[in-house]
Amino acid sequence: MITHGYLMQYQLLSKKVVCPYCGEGFETVVDTSMVNSEYTEDCYICCRPIIFSVFESMDFDNQGLHRGEESNIDLVLRTEND
Repeated sequence: MITHGYLMQYQLLSKKVVCPYCGEGFETVVDTSMVNSEYTEDCYICCRPIIFSVFESMDFDNQGLHRGEESNIDLVLRTEND
């Protein structure tokens, strides 16, 4: 798949996140092909639903998840009420 003039490589990335409810950290897998989307995943510790927003950032100084040299993937977590 070619997008934005360069070849995009889809991959699963492991990312350590912190639950916005209980504050505990856990590992999750992010599918970088799901750019500009939201999905819900339960916290592995407290089982409350976390909304994950996955988007591509053009800010190259950002410390997001790296999918390739030309793009960054950012992951934002929030509660249902945010």
